[in-house]
Order: sequence, then structure tokens, then C-alpha cells
Amino acid sequence: MSLAAPPLVRTIESSQARSEEIRLVSRLKVYSAKAFVNEKNVVLLFDGKTLKVKLSNKIENSYLFEHISFPKQQIIFGPLGFANKEKLLLRAGKNERIISINEKAS
Repeated sequence: MSLAAPPLVRTIESSQARSEEIRLVSRLKVYSAKAFVNEKNVVLLFDGKTLKVKLSNKIENSYLFEHISFPKQQIIFGPLGFANKEKLLLRAGKNERIISINEKAS
């Protein structure tokens, strides 16, 4: 039983990180739509395990992630709903992942 525990723990941690990543992608779509609907910039500030969302220069929301983290970076969704960057870098444990931001859904 003890030989199975480390791989099982890694599998659970990986699953939890993937779940947070899916929720993050969903939030990115929401803020893209919000920028488009309001015809205003929405600024996303990523730093460590935190995401802060600014609309009209005020912090609107703040999210704290448990299983993923980010190098310090900023993404701005403009009034047309498109981001100023194509990719978002995140870390899940020792692994780095890249999320495509402006990719069209199929």
C-alpha cells in the first residue's frame, strides 16, 4: 500500500491543478466577454497564487489559487474582448503550462 501512495498523491495533485486550470480558462472567457459588453478594458494581474481583476482602475475581484501559480504578468482584455497577449504562463507543481488566450473555441 505504501508503494502506491506517492503516485496516487501526485495523481490527485495533478487532477486538482487541472481543475483549477479549467476554472481559470472559464474566468478568462468571462472577463473577455465583460470587456466586450462594457466596452472597457479589463486588466488581469497575475502574481504567485493570486489573480486580481481591475475594471475602471478598481480591483473588482481577487482569486487565490491553491494548486497553480503564476509568474508576475498582466493581461488586458480590450473593448473588443481580445487580450493584448496570446499566452498565459502558469505553474502546476514543477511543471510549467501555457494557456492560449485568444484561441477560438471549436
